Amino acid sequence: EAARRGWLAYHIGRRSYHAAMDLVASSDEEARVREAFAAADTDGDGVLSAAELEAFASLAEWLHDPKDAAIKTAKASGAAAAKGAVQARDVIAPVVAKAAEATKEQSVKAAKAAQQQSAAAAAAAATAAHEYVDPQARWDRFLSEGGDAEAARRGWLAYHIGRRSYHAAMDLVASSDEEARVREAFAAADTDGDGVLSAAELEAFAS
Repeated sequence: EAARRGWLAYHIGRRSYHAAMDLVASSDEEARVREAFAAADTDGDGVLSAAELEAFASLAEWLHDPKDAAIKTAKASGAAAAKGAVQARDVIAPVVAKAAEATKEQSVKAAKAAQQQSAAAAAAAATAAHEYVDPQARWDRFLSEGGDAEAARRGWLAYHIGRRSYHAAMDLVASSDEEARVREAFAAADTDGDGVLSAAELEAFAS
């Protein structure tokens, strides 16, 4: 009974009308509650509406515990802001998602293009490396690209004669006339006049 009376006083003090009325045990207590909440009947119709009780309770909170009331007000404002944020998210999210998808698609395309370019570059590098160590591969490529084999042979023959590379030049002769031309070009190298070009004579001539 003491606890009931204590809670009744508490709810009256906190301006919790319905909670107080639930605890009344006599007509005197009911009259006490109605008197305590008389100020809430702002329109004077004798009935305490939900809006009137809410306004009355809010005023009580500010008078009784300003800090707690401020926290509740902030929470209410935060809830309103959160609701607005959710609404904005629902409008903006599809646009953002669409933009993100487009960006992702562009990134995938760019990555594929880069990968293809890298693969092509790697293949070209591998081919170049192979041709560097394999003259035959270079020659095959030259021919596959429509190169003139005979013109190339004559060009290399002239190159090796000019570079005084006797054996390389002789490897390229295709007629007796060309052979005579090479021998004539290297006649000065036969310093001992024996008709044979030794390695020492060729080295000295090339130098």
